[in-house]
Amino acid sequence: MTRQLSAAGLDEEVRKEYEDAADAILTSMPDKALERFNASAKKATFHKDNATLVEDLSRRSKKAKAAADAGRLIGGGYDTKNGELVLDGGKGLGEGKQPTAEVYAHEMTHAIDGPGHEISNSPEWRRAFLKELSSEAPLRSEYPNNKQP
Repeated sequence: MTRQLSAAGLDEEVRKEYEDAADAILTSMPDKALERFNASAKKATFHKDNATLVEDLSRRSKKAKAAADAGRLIGGGYDTKNGELVLDGGKGLGEGKQPTAEVYAHEMTHAIDGPGHEISNSPEWRRAFLKELSSEAPLRSEYPNNKQP
């Protein structure tokens, strides 16, 4: 990812923040997760801010454009067609309160899941997901800062 960060044309402070966040996530991954990540994440595109990220993702995906038009927060993306992570620093999320590493962890988890959603489509994962939905846990839509201010 260092090569893609260098090529992104970010100022030094932003590049360092993004690099530190990516390194923190990658170095904390178990070996099997890192293996899956490396197999699925073919490249990364980094944006200087959330606005350019949302613009890029909206051009690439009707689903992303619809989410942006509805005012939903978009922190990044993982393109299952080409294995590309599309990231920024999370500054535009939740009034700037979501740390970059959290945004990266979320998007990198999509890459670990793989382009065919091998983990999240497994019967074991589905059972756990349905069990969680039936619990008292708040739904994602009820999480604070899920809508743009």
